[in-house]
Amino acid sequence: MVMAISAAAFWFGVWFPPLAAMTGLALAYPLWSWRRLAAASAYMQIEVEAFARSSPAPRVVNALAGGDVVARQVETLRTAVSDLRDL
Repeated sequence: MVMAISAAAFWFGVWFPPLAAMTGLALAYPLWSWRRLAAASAYMQIEVEAFARSSPAPRVVNALAGGDVVARQVETLRTAVSDLRDL
C-alpha cells in the first residue's frame, strides 16, 4: 500500500520516500500482534479461572508450576475443558 501511494505520488511529480512509513509499519505490526495476543491470553485466563470457581468440583492445576506462562495456561485450559466434558 505504501509503495503504491509512493508510486502514485511520483507519477504526479511528488517524491514521497516510502522507507520511513515501511519501517514504521515493520515495527508496529509485531508490537500490535504481541499486544493482541497478550489481551487474548489475559481474557482466556480470566474466563478459565471464572469457570474453575463456578465448577461444582474445581480441580487445582499444579502441573508445570515451573513452566512458562503459555504452558501453564494451556494446562489450565486443558483441565477446564476436561471438567466441562465431565459435566
